[in-house]
Amino acid sequence: MEQQKKSAHVGATISTPKVERARVSITPALFDAILDCIADGATLDKLCLEPGMPSRSAVYGFMRAIPGARARMDEATGQRADWRAGKIHDLAAQVEAGTLDPQAARVAIDAHRFLAAREAPGRYGDRAAIEHTGKDGKDLLPEPKPMGNLELARGLAYICRMGARELEEASGKKPPEGADAMLEYLTSADPSG
Repeated sequence: MEQQKKSAHVGATISTPKVERARVSITPALFDAILDCIADGATLDKLCLEPGMPSRSAVYGFMRAIPGARARMDEATGQRADWRAGKIHDLAAQVEAGTLDPQAARVAIDAHRFLAAREAPGRYGDRAAIEHTGKDGKDLLPEPKPMGNLELARGLAYICRMGARELEEASGKKPPEGADAMLEYLTSADPSG
């Protein structure tokens, strides 16, 4: 049976053979085998096409249903990125030995680098992550200490003196002496004169 799909890119119809498959239930042992294959370089799409293997949707359903399964899949995908790094090394060695065309190797290496960067961005990604922490993972700036009333009053007095100076420069009027008079002056004065 052939399935007709409409291509969104060119508007053409693509015929793909629809494969009738027996339902395969996933056991923890089968999931472990899938993870091992992924860590060794296989893709989930290719694995699910193999006889006796579950569909992709069944694998994703298993990962939603079983706690920790998604994290294990992510770990296997990261291990596949390490496999890709080894593959890149092998391709470079083949070029050095003269058994592989450098242009063909460049295409393959670029593809493996791209995929490894998506599978394990922390190790193989192009973006550098800079962590802003101090010694032993502590914050660079210490947590502010709570201020007492005296410290708050000193801070307020400083702000009032700075505001009074700005008003004096703007209006030419000398500020009054005393805290109460100063506050009255600051709240009622028009800086434009």
